[in-house]
Amino acid sequence: MPHIQFLPPEPVVLVSRAADEPDAADPGLHVAAVAVGDCTIVDARTPSAPLQGRFAVWTVALQLHSPDTPRSLTLRKRYSDFVRFRERLLLCLPPPLRKAVPPLPPPVPWYDAWRYSDVNLDRAWLAARRAGLDYFLQQVLLNRAVVAAAPSVVRGFLEPPAAHHWVPARGQR
Repeated sequence: MPHIQFLPPEPVVLVSRAADEPDAADPGLHVAAVAVGDCTIVDARTPSAPLQGRFAVWTVALQLHSPDTPRSLTLRKRYSDFVRFRERLLLCLPPPLRKAVPPLPPPVPWYDAWRYSDVNLDRAWLAARRAGLDYFLQQVLLNRAVVAAAPSVVRGFLEPPAAHHWVPARGQR
């Protein structure tokens, strides 16, 4: 009878290079880190619009992995920019991915609307809002599936707004 030699199977090693390689679809959208920092209070009151009020502009710091080298970006965004970004994301994403988009921190409650500027610029209110915005961006921008499913929406949020050019109507100069 021939002698049968037992050969143990070789272990299978699975290697994922997804974390090392930028996304093939859009390498410029691979966000490595994001943080919402302090805000700047902008006073928009002018003699022609004395009731316009003041608002907060948030500093958003991003680390992007690009094919060549990592890049840093600093953005300035209002709360309304975050609201529009979230709304557009929810419209673009398939239903299973919508669950990955957390809610934003709440706006000023309706019963405090009469003193909106005081409430909206309160230090404790701003600290809670900053934490909520930071959580929102980390959950969205660090989630590759969300970014891959809505790259144009994400890119629209990350790019600076286009300059608005006034074009005179016919007959005006």
